Amino acid sequence: MAEEEENQITADEEELYRKLKEKKKLKKKNKIKLEEQQQQEMEMELEEKTQLIEESNEKRKKKKKKNKIIPEEEQHQHQQQEEMDLDEKTELIEEIDEKEKRKKKKKKDKIKLEEEEEMDLDEKTEIIEEINEKEKRKMNKKKKREDTIDEQEEIILREEVIVEEVNARFEVIGEQQGKIAPIVCYYSSGFNPQMKNKNSEDDDGIEIKTFRKKSRVEVVVTPKDYKLDFVGESHSGEPAASQVCCYSLAVFDKESQTLKIVPIAANKILRLEPKFRTPNVYDKEPVKGLNEEDQTPVKKLDATRSLLKSYGTKYANKNALRLDILNRREDAETQKTIDEKTQHVKLNEKALATASGAPSRNIPPHDSTAVTPEKAYPIDRIIFPGEWNSLLDVLELVQSKADIAPSTYPIFVCNRIHKLREIQDEEERKKLACIFSYITHLIKFKDQRSVDRNSSTKNHRIPSILNTKFLSMFADNGNYNPSPEKINLLISYVLVLTLIADGYRTTVVDIAKDLKMPPQKVKDHYSSLGCKIKRESNSMVYTLPTPLEFPQPRMKRRRK
Repeated sequence: MAEEEENQITADEEELYRKLKEKKKLKKKNKIKLEEQQQQEMEMELEEKTQLIEESNEKRKKKKKKNKIIPEEEQHQHQQQEEMDLDEKTELIEEIDEKEKRKKKKKKDKIKLEEEEEMDLDEKTEIIEEINEKEKRKMNKKKKREDTIDEQEEIILREEVIVEEVNARFEVIGEQQGKIAPIVCYYSSGFNPQMKNKNSEDDDGIEIKTFRKKSRVEVVVTPKDYKLDFVGESHSGEPAASQVCCYSLAVFDKESQTLKIVPIAANKILRLEPKFRTPNVYDKEPVKGLNEEDQTPVKKLDATRSLLKSYGTKYANKNALRLDILNRREDAETQKTIDEKTQHVKLNEKALATASGAPSRNIPPHDSTAVTPEKAYPIDRIIFPGEWNSLLDVLELVQSKADIAPSTYPIFVCNRIHKLREIQDEEERKKLACIFSYITHLIKFKDQRSVDRNSSTKNHRIPSILNTKFLSMFADNGNYNPSPEKINLLISYVLVLTLIADGYRTTVVDIAKDLKMPPQKVKDHYSSLGCKIKRESNSMVYTLPTPLEFPQPRMKRRRK
């Protein structure tokens, strides 16, 4: 089949060459004909020109003869006519010359086109020859492959498969003390340094070291010609993964006709990974978490606590804290030092009695034994000394006599701005203005973290010193929406400041609108701060009597 295809290719090539040669011959003949025609046309034109010139000369001679007889006037007329005839002749000659030039240009263009066609034909022939050569090469390669396949098949057929039957017996050998089980390894990178010394008699180019402990095996292959060590470990990496099967090594002894099955070291196939040679490669400790040796219960508890903190849920963290509190053991030495130091300390028994009897309250810092309301809720423990300078926005508006819009400031502040204009003492005016500003920032901070927040709350800018303080006090870690306990604490701060601003006699109407709460809930918050209600005309006024008396929790009655 291959020979027939080659014969067909050669026949097609010969036909193409013949056709190309015939085309070239025809083109040459056409060129010769064109050249002959051009020469004939040139000769005809020259003959016509010579005839015209001869005729003109004869006419001139005849006219000269006549001019001898004709008078002078007539001679003048004849001269003019002759000049006119000469002009016409020159025009004719110029036209003929232009026609000849055009013909020459056309001939040149034709010759160029023919040359270009010849070049295209040559290029086509070259391309065809290249294609034919490639096809020949492919055919030769196919022939070679077919020949090699045939040879291989013949060799396989010639070779006789020899199958030996063996009557062997199995022998399973277990682990023995004082003997090391065989270690099975493989090179992970595919590079085998032992192939270099495969044909050599000595294996001095490679050193193999093994390190064993109770539950781990380590193999180090150190080729001398390389700067790498190939290290395999049973306690880290691939072998440290969970394993279901067991590995063993089988060795067939032809003399005794026995198949010995031996367990391998650590029941794992070690992966030899290339590592840079360092002096501490062999003494490296196992990876944390994979080695279960020498792990005390305390270390395991620490590990579980760290995992719970990073990945555990809130419920799981709460349960872990409760368990820690229950299982906590007090150190005897620390307890002795605490007892020695507290022996000579004087204690306020009344304060202890009230503190032990009352539960922990979600209110601002206070002194329940204070005599005056100013000391019951000290302003310095609510607004710190470094925060007063960042609360001067209300005072600046009052000094500039600008209007305070209720969209930017709470209703409680807008209805009490007139107090700042009435106060003459500058320190008291500054203090009250700062309290108003602090109330606005607290309310805006609460609204920013609520669901129905307005554009005014979004655009409101809280000073950085206050924002960090509010986030630490009234926001849960990592949560944008605070818990109900944090919201109640913020409300209690706002209500204490309203008491201070109104001279410890305030009403609920304005602040309830600002906090977006029903008046009854605001009343409950005031009572939790130790306030009492007084009716004056048609309004309810809240005062702060001292010493503070907080409402006691109601005991639920048991059902009979």
